[in-house]
Parts: sequence; C-alpha cells; structure tokens
Amino acid sequence: MTQHIPNWEHPDNIRNITFVNCLKFVEETVELIQRTEKVAQIICLYHGGIERDLVTHQPNETLSGENQGYEICQRVKGLDILVTGHQHQSVITRINDILVTQTAHDAQEIAVIEVHDGRISAYLKPVPDTVDQNLLALVADEEQQTQTWLDVPLGHLISGDLLISDMFEARLHKHPLVSFLNQVQMASTNTDISLVGLANSVVGFRHEISMRDIIASYVYPNTLTVLEITGKTLKKALERSAEYFALQNGRISINPKFTAPKPKHYNYDMFDGIEYTIKVSNPIGQRIVSLTYHQEPIAEDRLYRVAMNNYRSVGGDDFFMYKSGTIIHDTQKHIVDCIADYIIEHHEITVDHQDNIHVII
Repeated sequence: MTQHIPNWEHPDNIRNITFVNCLKFVEETVELIQRTEKVAQIICLYHGGIERDLVTHQPNETLSGENQGYEICQRVKGLDILVTGHQHQSVITRINDILVTQTAHDAQEIAVIEVHDGRISAYLKPVPDTVDQNLLALVADEEQQTQTWLDVPLGHLISGDLLISDMFEARLHKHPLVSFLNQVQMASTNTDISLVGLANSVVGFRHEISMRDIIASYVYPNTLTVLEITGKTLKKALERSAEYFALQNGRISINPKFTAPKPKHYNYDMFDGIEYTIKVSNPIGQRIVSLTYHQEPIAEDRLYRVAMNNYRSVGGDDFFMYKSGTIIHDTQKHIVDCIADYIIEHHEITVDHQDNIHVII
C-alpha cells in the first residue's frame, strides 16, 4: 500500500493500522530475504506508483511519498521485479535494471511476467470485454435486482437534462450539473459555499434521474464535510485549481500535468457561493484576479464555511492549504446518497445555475 493513505482516509477507518515508509520496508525485507533464503528472483508487489518521468527522470508530481517506485528501484539492491499500481498507467519498463510493470484501470489488461533461465520479460495482455457466463449464473438473481434498482426513477428535472457532451467545456464554462451538485452539498450542510470537481469522465443526468445516473456522474465513495477556512486559504485553493488551465497558441487548454502521467481532471474544483475570475495568462499562483462573496471582496482573515468532500478537506492531491482549516461538520454520509436523497425529497428538480466562474486569457 502507499504510505500516503493517512493523508486522505478518515482516521476512524484506519485505526490501529500503522503505515511505514515503503522504501525502508522494501530495503529491509529484501536484505532479510537475501540473508536468510536461497531464491532465484525477488518480486515486490507495491500498490504505489512511479513518481518520476520515465524518459526525463524528473519528478512528475510532488515527492510526498505517495508514489516511491522510482526511488525503490534506485535504492534497493537485489530486487528483480517491481509490480506497481495506484496511477493506472500502462507500463512495462526497466529502472536500474529492475523490471517494472503497471496496468491500466478497470481491469483492461494484465501484466504477464515470464522468467526463463534467469531472463525476465513482460508484456501487457488486454482482457477480453466478455462476461464469464459461469460466474454470472451464480449471481444472476442479485445482478437482476441490482440492475432494476439502478434504473428506478428517483425524480426528474423541471426541464431539459444535465448531460455532458464535452468534458473540457464543462469545466471551462461551469456546467449546470456542477451547479446542481454544489446545490445539493449546500442544502445538505446548511452552507452557502461549496466546491465540486468532476471526475475524469462524467455522463450527467437525463431528464428522468435514476441511481445509475447519479453513480455515473459522481463516481467516488467520498463523504460530505464542512471545512472552516480563512479567505487566504480559500484563495490559495482557488489558485491550485486554476493551475488546471494553460495557454496553447493563444487559446485556453489543459495543463499537461493534469493529463500525465495520470489523468487528474478531478483536481479542478468549481465553486458556487462565490464569484471569481481566473486569468490564465498570469503566472501560476497569481491567476485569481477577482474574488467576491455576496458582492464583497473575500477578506483574508475572515472565516468561511465550505462544503466539500472528505478527501479534499484533508488536503488530498496537493491541496495542502486545507490542512490549516477546521472540519466543523463531518456528515459521514456518502455524497452519492446525499444526491439521491435530495432528488427523492424534491422529486421535481430545479437547478440554480450561476455563471460565477470566469476563465479568461
């Protein structure tokens, strides 16, 4: 596992679990095996990923210890194979003569490692997109019940739909779905500021909304929290999100660090309850050129209460500024359930969509 888990996981879920430095543990374990066993190869199965670019060898992320695959290969003597994960990349490579593998997300492929007379090789094998009928037969009733439950209408929009056809446009010009998700979070926590980041790929809602639509549009098992932060912290968080954009040939595009080595489009948060402007041509860290709350400038030393997911509230994905805040309400309720309950309660859904985020060159 990655030792970085305590930075995003709720403490109650990891009580009595100790997370050690993975590099140190691998070093000590390999040394112990070499000293006490006679083995042909030593293989390390490591949930973490690779923290450096495989071509330039430069860091491609903050060196926080979340991913240590590259450093393990450089520092651990006697290791032959390192099987990595976490980043969901398709990787077959060698680092310091150690074979390193990683596979894509959602069981798209498997890494096949072959050892013949001391020679080690590997390749990625696509997994056929077919269902094991023997396995399906064992859970046929449960599968049918699940599919029926997913498709039961929970409510409907007063008009139109909230389907997303272009993910970049949905972020560049905040999509009404984002406004609705923030609307739910604010109503569920009695706050008037909320943030939401869309997953890498989101379907959105049809006119009739089912649980399937909700799960396809909010894919993470996050819970809803309220974090109290200063205006200064709020602006830092907005600057972090504003890094998502870049200029290419005079046009607004996506900063490559949000697409490689792992797509992280979900790290662009969109707020409701405040109004702000992102000037993409400004240097990173200086892009928020206006920021207001109820038509008044945000005050650096004033406290603001913001509804957000638990992962973000503890500083997940380099939003370290949130660590200075105080969680004043932890609902312990999954956001998917908050959305479903809101739709069931109101049934006929009106979206309070505000054009409050302005992204300019």
